[in-house]
Amino acid sequence: MINAVINGTIAWWVFGGDEFVTTSGQASIFKMLLPMMTIEASVTSYFGLASGRAELRRRGVSIRKATDSNWTRLALRYSFTQGAIGILICLFAMLSASVLIPTIVLKPQLVSMIVGLISGVLGFIFHSKAVIQAEHFFSHPK
Repeated sequence: MINAVINGTIAWWVFGGDEFVTTSGQASIFKMLLPMMTIEASVTSYFGLASGRAELRRRGVSIRKATDSNWTRLALRYSFTQGAIGILICLFAMLSASVLIPTIVLKPQLVSMIVGLISGVLGFIFHSKAVIQAEHFFSHPK
């Protein structure tokens, strides 16, 4: 939900003054989606790992300490990998849109709602995957 509100607001800020938004050219929706997708995937994955770690602690699972292993480096690597996946998703959407619907024109309000909805769903997916991965990164091997 937080992703939806933040990214929808950013889309409104970027495109709110425009008369229309397209899938290609100077007013393209993708001028903001590529960096947004990278940052969103990385940040939500990292916080998902933190949430997963907190859940493991709450359940009483033995957690690795920072000195026990390089889990922090693994967590950052995982988060940046998810950011790269976010870039690939965005590039696929951009190429698909430019081929399938190259001349579509959208109102900025609609773009803000679409960006908010899609970013909310993708943020949930990236965060949930990271919560599940947390046990692998943080718990002691059995």
